[in-house]
Amino acid sequence: MSERMIIHPRPSSIVASLYTLRDLKIDVAILHGPPGCSFKHARLLEEDGIHVLTTAMDENDFVFGAHDKLTATLKKAIELFSPKSMAIVGTCTSMIIGEELSDAAKEIDTDIPILCVEIHAGQANNTRGVMAVLEPAVRAGLVTPEELKRQEILLKAATDVELKTGAASRDYLGPSRGDLKYKVAAHILELIRNDKRGLLILNAKKETAYMFADELVAVYETAKALGKEKNLALFANLDENCGLPRVREHALNILKVFREKNIPIAEIIGGLDEYAVTGDKVAELTSGKYSGYDYAFIAGVPHAIPTDAFGSMEIISVTNGPRQVLPMKEMGHRFVMVEIDLHPKTLGIDTIVPSEFGDTLRSMLADETGKWQNSRLRPEITFLWSSWHKLTEGEYPGKKNHCNLRKRRHRKIKHRLQCGSRLRWCRLLCHDHRLRSEKRLIDHASGRPAHPDCSGSAQKPQRHQKRRYHLRRLRRCQMRRSRRPRTGRRLRRKRHHRRDRTAQKSLSGIHG
Repeated sequence: MSERMIIHPRPSSIVASLYTLRDLKIDVAILHGPPGCSFKHARLLEEDGIHVLTTAMDENDFVFGAHDKLTATLKKAIELFSPKSMAIVGTCTSMIIGEELSDAAKEIDTDIPILCVEIHAGQANNTRGVMAVLEPAVRAGLVTPEELKRQEILLKAATDVELKTGAASRDYLGPSRGDLKYKVAAHILELIRNDKRGLLILNAKKETAYMFADELVAVYETAKALGKEKNLALFANLDENCGLPRVREHALNILKVFREKNIPIAEIIGGLDEYAVTGDKVAELTSGKYSGYDYAFIAGVPHAIPTDAFGSMEIISVTNGPRQVLPMKEMGHRFVMVEIDLHPKTLGIDTIVPSEFGDTLRSMLADETGKWQNSRLRPEITFLWSSWHKLTEGEYPGKKNHCNLRKRRHRKIKHRLQCGSRLRWCRLLCHDHRLRSEKRLIDHASGRPAHPDCSGSAQKPQRHQKRRYHLRRLRRCQMRRSRRPRTGRRLRRKRHHRRDRTAQKSLSGIHG
């Protein structure tokens, strides 16, 4: 076999066609295939302003054809949504049975432009799905011939990047979560404190820039809080004059946030669809005006920029592709982080959204300064953090050795706060170091009051309030146990039983 066979999953051409229709602001897209074809992405795209329907072909349609179903679906879509533009997207099934998508579009008596996208998932490269949309869009007058030629160049460059250093560079690439974010955040804090000069580069693809931009914002705000922002220079592929209509809107929205936060962009290196060709521009800048920097922080599609452009700089990168970690490590990136759930969070929005690494870096800055930069945290958690911080700094009465004995237990609280996970139960040393209590913390989305000690104030809690709270908790636990029969339901509620046992142990510790 002369051609290399890639056996790990790769993006689908059908899905690429759907996202391109979204970028063209098509109102309705009809998948002519089985009901489960491209289900996940079809569902996500509905959050981004495009209605995705299906003809729901079944076994009979595989044999006898589904022309009538396609015609009926077109009429129903016009009746329900009154669209200004529509598209029929082919699938593997429609291709195999030889369905003519254009015949159904001609039968509909309407002035609405209907794009017929002849595509299937058997294409070697998913970029073919983009061209399958743009070619009929040119004939319909939705895209200019010049833009079509420009897109051809960009798509060829994107394919070359994937074949050389991306997910298609090997027969098999296993997924990886990359380096731990808190370790990278600690390293960046050290670089900033040591007056190292850094390049912050946003080289993102379309809507993914909404989260990748937050990574750069977090680094810049951290440097600004430490008085080191002059050591940073920011490059971004946010040219609002390039790309399809929806892509230009993304660039405008992100630039607006940068202006509101007073974050200067030193250089614009291209548009949000030009991530594959920004390497030459970056190399030109780093070899001239921006030479002599110590490190480069790249978010988006870092492997599209050759490492030769950075010389001896240390490279830290963030991607959303778990299979990109190994290739980038081999390219010479010291740290590679993965924002695993980025794409679902960046659909249907028009502003920057928080990232895991950004929140981690902000929380570690708060650890040093003693102040929370993230206002999204509730007062209960702010109180918990301040108590932990004061404890480890020795502000509470007691010997230094006593604080050291408690540090290991409280590291778990600190880690959970940094990664943003929910807190249900945790052990916290009270203001009086001789008295411990179990505190129930409500999760972030709840509005119910927590334990009186977690009200957000810094007042010293009363000891009788703690005893009363635990007595009530124990009585409720005993009542539930006496009422509930020993059935399978109890076995499914092991978590609540563990909490009850924890409360009993705490009560015995208080009165012991």
